[in-house]
Amino acid sequence: MTKLARWRGLGWLVVEAVEQGSRAVERIQLETARHRFGILAHVPVLATAAGVVHQVHDAAVTAVHASVRGVSRNADHLALGKIVRG
Repeated sequence: MTKLARWRGLGWLVVEAVEQGSRAVERIQLETARHRFGILAHVPVLATAAGVVHQVHDAAVTAVHASVRGVSRNADHLALGKIVRG
């Protein structure tokens, strides 16, 4: 196995770890929020506001984790390019 192949393998492992870790944390955050906002939805005076805040929360969590995964993939491509170019 060449040195470049090892670096590629390491990069893939790091990206995969970030990908899987981010997806797991995102899933937990969304599920926890769903439960909490579900409780608030049963309080008539809070139901409408809680629904709006829940949508904003979920969009923010999804965007943050998509950004983390995107940065990880891009950093891997940039690092690999640097290694190949020397």
